[in-house]
Amino acid sequence: MSFKKYKNLSDKINNDLINIYTKGPKTLVETYHYTLSGAGKRIRPLLVIICSKALTNDYSKSFNAALAIEILHNFTLIHDDIMDKDTIRHGKKTVHEKWDNSTAILSGDLLLASSLNLMTTSNYNLDILSAFNKGLIAVCEGQAYDKEFETKDNVSEIEYLEMIEKKHRI
Repeated sequence: MSFKKYKNLSDKINNDLINIYTKGPKTLVETYHYTLSGAGKRIRPLLVIICSKALTNDYSKSFNAALAIEILHNFTLIHDDIMDKDTIRHGKKTVHEKWDNSTAILSGDLLLASSLNLMTTSNYNLDILSAFNKGLIAVCEGQAYDKEFETKDNVSEIEYLEMIEKKHRI
């Protein structure tokens, strides 16, 4: 993919992400835009699109899934930041630090619902929806292991690697 095509696609992804949620309670609109207007590289949606193009020579059918994966990833980051008490993400205040924990939880929930809505309204078959949901479950399990390990005296290398693999499934 040429740099120009990458840039155009990246711009489209960023623009479409911001325009998914524009109406609702002011706080949710603000936190949604704050979260998704970051300077992220958008590797996840680009990988979905590149794989789809390689397999089908057409990425248009996978575009909403690409957006959903990016939104879902950002949901996990908001909740992870709360649990880990992080204050900075990508060079700016975390959502819970800029607003508060309750607003951050609602914002994360909005992102989760938005990603699921994109997947279920895009006419994807059940195998794709199932894979998406299994990835979400794995991320939750990985985060739970991460929290459990904080109070465990010994964590084996295998347990640690499983936790990392699950947390980064999406």
